[in-house]
Amino acid sequence: MIRALRLASLLCVLAALAPGSHAQAPVPEAASPTFGATRRPAVRVGLHVAGEPSSAVRELRSVLENDLAWVPALDVGRPGRGREARVYVRPQGPGFAVSLEVDGNDQTTPVFVSHRGQELRALGHAAASDLVLSLTGERPSFEGRLAFARREPGRRKQIWVAEWDGFAPRRVSSERHTALLPGFVGPVLWWSVLEPHRSFLTHEHAAGGVVMESGGTDMGIAGCGDGLVLSSSRSGDSEVWWARSDGSALRRLTEHAGIDVSPSCAAGRLAFVSDRDGTPRVFLSRLRAEGGLDAVTPATAPGETQTPTLCASARGTLLAYTRLGGAMRVELLDVDRGHRRVVSPPGWAAKDPSFSPDCRLLAYVARGRGVVVASVDDPARHRIVVPGAAETVRWGPPPAAVPVTAERADALAAPR
Repeated sequence: MIRALRLASLLCVLAALAPGSHAQAPVPEAASPTFGATRRPAVRVGLHVAGEPSSAVRELRSVLENDLAWVPALDVGRPGRGREARVYVRPQGPGFAVSLEVDGNDQTTPVFVSHRGQELRALGHAAASDLVLSLTGERPSFEGRLAFARREPGRRKQIWVAEWDGFAPRRVSSERHTALLPGFVGPVLWWSVLEPHRSFLTHEHAAGGVVMESGGTDMGIAGCGDGLVLSSSRSGDSEVWWARSDGSALRRLTEHAGIDVSPSCAAGRLAFVSDRDGTPRVFLSRLRAEGGLDAVTPATAPGETQTPTLCASARGTLLAYTRLGGAMRVELLDVDRGHRRVVSPPGWAAKDPSFSPDCRLLAYVARGRGVVVASVDDPARHRIVVPGAAETVRWGPPPAAVPVTAERADALAAPR
């Protein structure tokens, strides 16, 4: 059974070497609004951060500058250039108060927002989001956490988490057994556990205990509406199944002689990898309200792609995946318009993509480098947020919302 699990997870990689695989011609991307091709020239903004204590000012400035660097619509610099944004921080009770002021212009009115809370980084992310909203009319999501598998020298593979920008990485799985293939179901982090003669699924609230076990292989779990999807061999070969968010009420979505793995779900669509055509590739379908799938159609060329992930927003539905053959890389597909784009730098051996909640950022693993976060609109804006060994990164919401109180006013004075 353990051998079957390993074979299933390696199937897509091995199949890329099969004879007859061919490169798919790139599709033009220029007309895709999902990729940011229609964005306006960047808004120039001068950023001023002040207040007390000085350590809080430094930390707040770092959070703001890092967040704003992901936004192609902004050109952020020192005060005295373009629109002016002033951010003030001061201690308040057990936490801090952070005030944001953004100058108006001929088309806009000034913005005044105050945030209060105990966690300074959360206040910084909230202020950055409000700043982008005031200047672009769109609110980005600077939140969430990254989960990934990591094998340290001489140790078993384990599951780690960090904040989405790489802050505070830590191990969350037990070192007693091998842990791999993390996935988020709502705010809850799940993963697969391998023991000498069995495998099962667990999550972060189960203290490493069994949550789902079939006697076969259960892996590749992902959230899907109010439930979850996973690949399981409980019926014989590997198929895609749906279940409630607690793992109950299982029902099979695919039924094919081939191996179906790596499901991802968004906006009523399902993506998965199947070798039903002889060699693995990514397929797409729509979920029926009563259960089951509509027609299954290929989204990529055979024998070349794996680890798909879907994300839906007001700008459209995106599919990211790992392309094999030649240099391994991460690509994006605008599902509704058919446009594609390579998002990983040449030669980086990138794989296992996962979207931020608002589809504006993409995390992936670069072999030998670590976990990378990149802008969907401008992939040149990328950063290694967690250096070192990593596999199968997944982006999920924070385990619990950090309390941040926000209020708007006609004017806010700098702290005295």
